[in-house]
Amino acid sequence: MSPEEFRREIRTDPFTGNEVIVLPELKEDLYYSLTSTKGNKIDFLSMGKANVTVTTPETPLFLLEEKHVTAVGDSALYDRSSAFGADERFLVNEISAGGLEVLLEAFKTRSMELQTKAPNGKELSQFYPYAIYTPHANSLVGVLLASRAIAPVIKSEMKQADSHYQIKKRSLYKDLTSDEKRLKLEAESRFVVENDDYIAFLQFAPSDQFDIRILPKQDIPRFTGLSQRQTRNLALIIYDSISRIQLVAKLRQRYLGVINLALHSAPVLEEKDYTRLDIKNPLEIIYNFHVEIRPGTEPFYGAPYEIPFSGWTVNADRPKNIAQQLRRSNH
Repeated sequence: MSPEEFRREIRTDPFTGNEVIVLPELKEDLYYSLTSTKGNKIDFLSMGKANVTVTTPETPLFLLEEKHVTAVGDSALYDRSSAFGADERFLVNEISAGGLEVLLEAFKTRSMELQTKAPNGKELSQFYPYAIYTPHANSLVGVLLASRAIAPVIKSEMKQADSHYQIKKRSLYKDLTSDEKRLKLEAESRFVVENDDYIAFLQFAPSDQFDIRILPKQDIPRFTGLSQRQTRNLALIIYDSISRIQLVAKLRQRYLGVINLALHSAPVLEEKDYTRLDIKNPLEIIYNFHVEIRPGTEPFYGAPYEIPFSGWTVNADRPKNIAQQLRRSNH
């Protein structure tokens, strides 16, 4: 299937600002296409007993071959900017701290290779990795989306960090880390666990009982800048956090369909992009990469799918097609 036949669009609602990736004429199971590693094998990474198989899926969200499509007229209602980028799946053979370490290394390796070796790779700005852990199937699949379209949540986080720095002249993420460490022995503490490089805590206003954030103790704007030790310690604290979630969920008699993990990382921007995004300070001093962990549910066939914690929603069909079916339906 050619890129022209399978063109994606990012549509922006002018009233809410919500961004939706539209997949026209998708005839396959959407959830399967998002988690499947069936496709062309492009890489294989191994460390000890754990290994990761990297593939490009048969039904990718982003296509590297796509060209940028400008908006029609002046109206944001018909924003047809293409979700130009790359989409790769990572199948992990071992659910352990070692398996997570290999997955993180694979995310780092492939992100750097895409930016330097892929066609038009230098145009990629957002590298958005996440993983879907399915406890009942003991399955861990990673997804790496690379695009020049910055995830809406990342835009919001950058603006918040910039505003905080403008007022405090300090990093928002460093302040959060310091506060959680200082309060970890208090009765109202949200602290969960820490190691030499990271601290994990529950959100102040979580959207889920087990909404955990993991922040680095040092300033690291992008996950691609992690050292081998920092990568290993990140894998250890992620695995520890997931294990604790599973144990407490079992005690609370709560069924966990999936546990989502997302790495939020600063995009690669040129100086002119800062003005466009209304950011006044370099991302290297205001933004820190971090990990978000939250249970989710397995979407059913044809349902819209929210890419974990990104602000992007994937819609399997064009609104006009659904509207046509709704008009023809009878009560």
